[in-house]
Amino acid sequence: MLKAFVTDRLGTSTNVWLVLGAAYILLASQFSLAQDPAVVDGLNDPARDLARVQSAVDRGGAVILRGTFDFGDSGSISIRRDVEILGEMSSGQVSTKIKGGKWSFQSPLPNTLPPAEPGPSITIRGIHFDGAFWTPIHIAYARRVVVADNRITGVRPVPSPAPILGREGLLLQQGVSLGPTFSFPGAYPAGSLTGEVRIERNYVDLASGDPTRTMGQAIIMLWATGAKASFVDNTAVNVSRNAIEALDNYPDGDGDGFVLIRGNDVTTPVDGLAFPSPSFPNGIVVGWLLDMTSSADPTRRMKYIVADNTIRTHGDSSMGIAVRADDAVVSNNTIIADGKASRPLVLFGSGTAVIGNRIEGTGAVAVHFTARAKPLTGSRNLLIGNAISAFRPAAGIAIQEDDGVRANLVLDASH
Repeated sequence: MLKAFVTDRLGTSTNVWLVLGAAYILLASQFSLAQDPAVVDGLNDPARDLARVQSAVDRGGAVILRGTFDFGDSGSISIRRDVEILGEMSSGQVSTKIKGGKWSFQSPLPNTLPPAEPGPSITIRGIHFDGAFWTPIHIAYARRVVVADNRITGVRPVPSPAPILGREGLLLQQGVSLGPTFSFPGAYPAGSLTGEVRIERNYVDLASGDPTRTMGQAIIMLWATGAKASFVDNTAVNVSRNAIEALDNYPDGDGDGFVLIRGNDVTTPVDGLAFPSPSFPNGIVVGWLLDMTSSADPTRRMKYIVADNTIRTHGDSSMGIAVRADDAVVSNNTIIADGKASRPLVLFGSGTAVIGNRIEGTGAVAVHFTARAKPLTGSRNLLIGNAISAFRPAAGIAIQEDDGVRANLVLDASH
């Protein structure tokens, strides 16, 4: 029955692991730039570093950054051509450092939206970003993105330039920002962020002095189109809202697009932002938020796979993994909760396969099926082989279904 369930939800593959294997093969493709690399040595001087790095990036191809660079309080490098921006390693540690900047590296949207043609191919690898304002990496426009082996610390929140879901006065703080949303184009510009997106082995610490007003995300992707995205083996700590967030992403014209979130290590702080929901701070959130009318529409559906992650939540109302979409796969994750009203696994959508997860700690309930994100219904999900006996629910009920939720099937749960 499980094989049939997964086959029906994920297409022609016969089980979850074949789907994951196919995704890895697809995402393993590499691209190289033929011309000799440009080498830029940091001068630790914003008056000179910005212009020298921008000149190298404008040339395109491979750019090797060595030493320490200072981008000041507002310096930003615009990426408009295919480029690989590469730092250096010393004794196994990232030795290239970029201090400051605001959107330290960004790929701006074109003047005409939706874009008439795909954006550049961008790689950013092996750099320690420290003290950037808002986010050091903002990729709004690209046809391929690789962000790997970077260290991101000391990101300074900034006031949002526009209301967020109608609320003013919020601060924004992100590690890696993907998609055009925070360029505030006004409406979804189809085709801005497309193709392969690989975010791998990054370390992101978003400690904030004002977490209750800060919209923090270590990795966020919104408004991608047909992206084949993988967020793999990243570490995220001290994130005030959602550590890893992939929301309101659309398939392309052929119906293609997926998000794989695998092998990440997330530890939430205690405090965070209680907006746009009272659950905070959270681990991994996928699905829909801005365009809920598309959330249960099969023609608008991305495939989401959340597997092999380790999540430790410390907020009283934290969610470990929240699925706001139908027909996802949540497999082999470990969630350790420490909060009196926390909910390690929350399923807003239907038809999700939840397989082989381990849930420990304390909280309200281990698994919550809810219909609070209409038109999603929290129904017809399959749970099999999940270990929840080490979780201590506040009211003694490990699995909760809201009124109106129906036909969820729980098999072989250890509780």
